[in-house]
Formats: sequence, C-alpha cells, structure tokens
Amino acid sequence: MVNKKGISTLVATVLLVVITIAAVGIVYVTVMPLIREGVQSSATCSSVGLEVKTYTGYTCYSDTEVKIQVGRSAEEATLKSIQLQINGQGISKNFVVNGTADPMIRQSNALSYNTPLTLPGKNEVMTYVILRTAPGMPTSFDTVSAAPVVTIGATTTTCNMPTPVEIQKCA
Repeated sequence: MVNKKGISTLVATVLLVVITIAAVGIVYVTVMPLIREGVQSSATCSSVGLEVKTYTGYTCYSDTEVKIQVGRSAEEATLKSIQLQINGQGISKNFVVNGTADPMIRQSNALSYNTPLTLPGKNEVMTYVILRTAPGMPTSFDTVSAAPVVTIGATTTTCNMPTPVEIQKCA
C-alpha cells in the first residue's frame, strides 16, 4: 500500500490567509482610486453650486429668444464650461458655454451674437440669450437646466444635469 500524505492543516490555513490578504490588497489598490475619483468628482460638482435662477424673471422665452439666468455659489471650484439644456415637445437641445463665441448665444449685456461668452465667477450671476432659430431647437418650451463641466486634476467631468426648472414666457 502506498503511503499518501497531504499538506498539514497548519500549512493549509497559512496559505488561505496569505491568499486572502493578497486578494484584499489587489482589490484595495484597484478599487480605491475609482472610489476616491467618484467621491471627488461628486464633491466638486456640488461645490460649484450652479443653478438656473427663475425667481428673477430673467429665465424666460420670447418669440425670438430664450433667456437663461445661471447663478453660481461662492464655493471654490474650477468651472471649465456650462452645459445649458432646453426641453420642449420631447426634444432636448444642449448648448455649451465655454468662453468662446457662439453664433446662437450671447450674454444679456452683449449687443450682438457671436461674441465671447464668459462663465459666472464665484457668487456671480450671468444671463445667456439663445436664438430660437438655433438648429434643433424645439418650437415650444417646458423646462431648462444647467450642468457644470469641471476640471478635476487632468480630467474634465460633465456633472449630472440637475432637475430641470419650468420656463415661462417673458413678460
């Protein structure tokens, strides 16, 4: 009869502990940067404090234009651009305000379209005026929203679009 020997219980236990520690280390090294980046992104997006202002009467539409007033909180964050969204008739039309000129958008204090658009600074409000003749624009409007695009390290992140606010006809 052949004498069969297996590994001892002590060696098996030590191997299981070593394998478990190695697995936990690998998961920690791979998953933690993803979690940190997600938390940092979420914190930065909320710290911009960007919102569409409706109580001032500057967020409205007329026969020729749509006006969207966007305010920013006093929090410190690097705002790269703003994504404006106009919704109506089941259509969503997005516009990007990033410091460059756009033939369909002007700031309310600018006399003409296609002039460089500035982003609101800390604790500042800007009103953007968009031509209703912009390609893909719905003919009637329900809601508008604005999402910040932020820079986190070397990565540019478009934050989630907040809950849209209703838009009314200008008085």
